[in-house]
Amino acid sequence: MLTLYKIGEFLWYGKNGMSKDKLKALDYWIRAAELGSAEACGAIVLLCERDTAVAPMDKKRAFIFEQVGAMRGNILSRHNIGEREYNRGNHEVGIRHLKIAAEAGHQKSLDALKEIFLADGSFPGKEFLSKKSLDDALRVCHAAQVEVYSEERAKHSDPEYREGFRC
Repeated sequence: MLTLYKIGEFLWYGKNGMSKDKLKALDYWIRAAELGSAEACGAIVLLCERDTAVAPMDKKRAFIFEQVGAMRGNILSRHNIGEREYNRGNHEVGIRHLKIAAEAGHQKSLDALKEIFLADGSFPGKEFLSKKSLDDALRVCHAAQVEVYSEERAKHSDPEYREGFRC
């Protein structure tokens, strides 16, 4: 059974015998998001950021989709909110979001936390990140990656992840 999110993905890329139709893909993703799909929320946000001709959605509405996606468990949305908040100067909130994403196995979030911690004052917000909390995030990130790792996934994943784990 195909989900609305997957149908939107097939329409976006023109896969599985479906012709490429970005507007129809957006429609499917919006319906999927309304029914609770965290992945669809993330896809809508990426679409709004990258293709404003297809999705002339205002930034406020896109941010709402991103927040909903993060609350529903979309790790990329959680990471993006963390980076955005950190860059806005909300260091404590940004680091909290990055830690949640890292603990779910998101390597880029863990790398951002390491960079903040090891920056020796060149990045603000280090006071919200202790050595213990970074070690905990590292341990949990690795455990999450081990849990979802399989040879079959590694074979079909991006080349940078074929090497196994990076934590």
